Amino acid sequence: MTPELKKETDRKLEIYRRKNQTAEKNQILFVGSSLMEMFPIEEFVRERNLPVTVYNRGVGGYKTEDLMKVLDICVYDLIPRRIFINIGTNDLSDPDISIAQMIDNYDWILTDIQKHLPETELYLMAYYPVNQKAASEEMKACLQIRTNAKITAANREVEKLAEKHHAEYINVNASLTDGEGNLKAEYTLEGMHINREGYLAVLDDVLKYVVQLETKRLLLRPWKDEDAEELYRYAKDLRVGPPAGWPPHTSVENSLEIIRGVLSEPETYAVVLKETGLPVGSAGIMRAGHGNVSMSDTEAEIGYWIGVPYWGQGLIPEAVEELLRRCFEELNCTGVWCASFEGNTKSKRVQEKCGFRYHHTEKDKQVGLTGEVRTEDYTYQTKEQWESRRNA
Repeated sequence: MTPELKKETDRKLEIYRRKNQTAEKNQILFVGSSLMEMFPIEEFVRERNLPVTVYNRGVGGYKTEDLMKVLDICVYDLIPRRIFINIGTNDLSDPDISIAQMIDNYDWILTDIQKHLPETELYLMAYYPVNQKAASEEMKACLQIRTNAKITAANREVEKLAEKHHAEYINVNASLTDGEGNLKAEYTLEGMHINREGYLAVLDDVLKYVVQLETKRLLLRPWKDEDAEELYRYAKDLRVGPPAGWPPHTSVENSLEIIRGVLSEPETYAVVLKETGLPVGSAGIMRAGHGNVSMSDTEAEIGYWIGVPYWGQGLIPEAVEELLRRCFEELNCTGVWCASFEGNTKSKRVQEKCGFRYHHTEKDKQVGLTGEVRTEDYTYQTKEQWESRRNA
């Protein structure tokens, strides 16, 4: 590290130290090197009025060995409940540091964090690709060392590290990568660092892990690969999927495929019992162009299901009420739709309990996932109606 860079990083650390004194504890932390520091996640969260507090403690120029020395300022002072880490890219640019050495340092960092903060959730982010063709003259030499092949190899090791530490490995690179496996030219400043448009491209994928909702008995969080067995346990039941218009799951592998597909959409949540920490159903918010009904940009649709052993316990109404709160208080919706096929009395009762009112019926509707033709009833709730219920 050059004297100039050392002076700059020391200045940042002092700023972070002062900010940490008044920062809220038990919040969400993003930490790493320049690719994390430049991620305007705090700004994005404010712009979207999201129900979370996020702090970014990235430090440009840092290698793993540098972060090891300042975990007190960059991590421990904040006592975060969830940490997103992207550290090691500068190690990949150093020909004298092997991937194995970098991973050893990364392993030490994670071990130390788990020693100090045993209840904190860890999310290890995959290293972003680079684009040698779009590189500036100053960056070309660096990208001869930090190649996409090297990055891919390093990401495989980070994924193993996540498994070792029971952390979540997050790879959001699909939106950033062109057909040749490079960082899209329109998303880079000089071949390596990402511009605001690039960070916006991955934002929804990242927010799936940032935004989690909570009720008295439930946690609403993104679905994870390791949920596949629990998902199959309930979704294979003929009494669950077909009434809602989707076929029963056929295997754990089928459930995993669905987790990585439809259940990976933004605002799609596993309904998790706090008591067990296991998912027992699913609920989500769909916006214009993604739901079952034609709606405006200021409207949303809520969908849900829960496993048979948990019917009649009021869990789905509890989840739906929290989704309604998010729609109206945080997503600034003017109205929310809900739909159910003819004969699905349990779904209709949920809608009634949660204040939805009958709006209209559509007959001879093609159900894409099952190929059936069915009748579907739609209910609706305005923000004013929701507020009236809340204040009653």
